[in-house]
Amino acid sequence: MKVLLAPAHYYVSDKYGSEPEWSYGIIKNLKEKVKLTVIIGTMDTNNPLKCSKEYIFLKKRSNNALKEIINKFMFYIYTYNISKKIYKQFDVIHHVLPFSEVSYNLLPLLKTINKPLIIGPACLPSNEGDLARALGSKNGITLKISHFLLLISNWFFHYLFKKTISKCDQLICTSISGKDYYSKYISKDKIVVIPPGVDTDKFKPSKKKNNKIKIIGAGYFLKHKRFDLLIKAFNDINKKFKNTELTIIGSGPEEKKLKQLVKDLGVKVNFTGFINHDAIHKELNKGDIFCITSDIEPFGQVTIEAMASGMAIIGSNTGGIKDVVDNSVGRLFEKGSKDNLVAKISEIINKREYEKLGQNSRLKILKEYSWKVIINKYIKLYKEVMKK
Repeated sequence: MKVLLAPAHYYVSDKYGSEPEWSYGIIKNLKEKVKLTVIIGTMDTNNPLKCSKEYIFLKKRSNNALKEIINKFMFYIYTYNISKKIYKQFDVIHHVLPFSEVSYNLLPLLKTINKPLIIGPACLPSNEGDLARALGSKNGITLKISHFLLLISNWFFHYLFKKTISKCDQLICTSISGKDYYSKYISKDKIVVIPPGVDTDKFKPSKKKNNKIKIIGAGYFLKHKRFDLLIKAFNDINKKFKNTELTIIGSGPEEKKLKQLVKDLGVKVNFTGFINHDAIHKELNKGDIFCITSDIEPFGQVTIEAMASGMAIIGSNTGGIKDVVDNSVGRLFEKGSKDNLVAKISEIINKREYEKLGQNSRLKILKEYSWKVIINKYIKLYKEVMKK
């Protein structure tokens, strides 16, 4: 079987979580099963992927937010110019990532391709303003221009998105919530739920070195991630359970405010700073309870990585989190409620239930979320669309 990933992603990396790592995992594992050609914006990996053929747009990303927006736009054109020349030789064309309500693919819009077209994994939408700020620029004028361009361009890109999704044979969503959301654009019969995978050889439990109950949170420090809620909840938890400690992995715009909150409360919190995705497993496998407190969470890759590491999960009942977390692996709490978050953490500590929940988490990941399982689902889907 010959498969073209067009595009695989603008940014493919095993050093950063979520979409860059999803793309890396898909490529790394899929190339062992099919003859794979990929079109990539830029790649930053520790190990070369070595596909049958790789087309790479840029050597590296820009640190300038405005230039990144322009580069991403040009990457869509680059993807079209390459794919229009080579698509006929493939059995399946798969637009992997990025895919949201402002993503599109020029190949099916400008060509009658007569080839199976698969799109995804598509997530629930997140907060565009926060994502724009996450592009990373300290130049205030540049950042304001970037935001303005995003606002005025999104209506047009959304139009192209609707045209693109209408051309696909199958849309892959990361969660049931995502399937429900995207069904307003495409029939549910054409949507399949296949979550991203996790490297279960890298993310795995380790022996704990002390008797402390270690609670962990991780992510980019944005308002909607609600690390402030986690810190306030831990302040209460630590008064009830003295053998608890909190580690927060990451960095971002809210870091100064969060550290000030810790100081004001007089509670001890360990901030690790930014850790490359290829090293984060060394922190996760030290933990007992993982808390994901976001108000908005399209999927939450770090959640399944924490589960693979043998941690019990406490998650807000929103987005893709509620599709992953149930009472067998942890607890869901009412989004935004500190008191309910405290109650759920207390519940699994009181009964030392977090140990069994952590074991269940690991088993669930091995059964449902390992890359081997996920890629076999991709292959099955490819074969199904080829028959049609």
